[in-house]
Amino acid sequence: MRNLIRRILREENEKNPKDKLLKMVENLGLLRVLKLLSLEDICAILEMSTQELFEKYHPYKDKLINAGSKVKKLSLRRMKPGQSIDTIINVGVDSTAKDIIPWHDDEGVDFPLDEYDFMIKTAKTYLKKVFGDETADYIKKVVSDENFNDDGYNYVFRKHSERYGGTGFSDGYKTWGDLILNHAFPINWWEVKDYLDNKGETTKLILEPGDEHNNYGYYFSISKIRK
Repeated sequence: MRNLIRRILREENEKNPKDKLLKMVENLGLLRVLKLLSLEDICAILEMSTQELFEKYHPYKDKLINAGSKVKKLSLRRMKPGQSIDTIINVGVDSTAKDIIPWHDDEGVDFPLDEYDFMIKTAKTYLKKVFGDETADYIKKVVSDENFNDDGYNYVFRKHSERYGGTGFSDGYKTWGDLILNHAFPINWWEVKDYLDNKGETTKLILEPGDEHNNYGYYFSISKIRK
């Protein structure tokens, strides 16, 4: 089928297959065309990068374009000690794609399984290509295997309705790494850790209502307490 499509593009629009292919993408949709031609062929003919192609024609382009923070958050939340960075990112990209792509269309009708799987596959391709490197750099700065070792302190994550108290909850963890995995806001955790390490036993406010990545209307803080 792919060879047939290539031949049609050459025969019907020998001088400029780009126009023919653009009409196919616009009329059939990118995902259907990707079942007929490889991603590499489409990008070469249209003279577009994968990122440009997906950001213009993917049906969930708006959510994919803005998924960088979600990739970081879910990569952290799903990671396990000892995993390679590539494995961590692959798991985060997979989780992000499945969070973005629904099982059904706008009318509530489930997508055929093969169509859904293909949408997930194409979304993962885009997410890893666009956000993979920055997520890898972020993960390396945030947490390492040594963060799961006992350093003599407990770490407490607190959610509170007032700046210095109020209602909410707190969760305690025996290592810094365990806290990160359970509360993976995509913030500069290394700055929080440096502050706590320099101060010893202390508490630091990390997010307040209205901050980026905080849509909960609560304050969040971390306490470092000697065991």
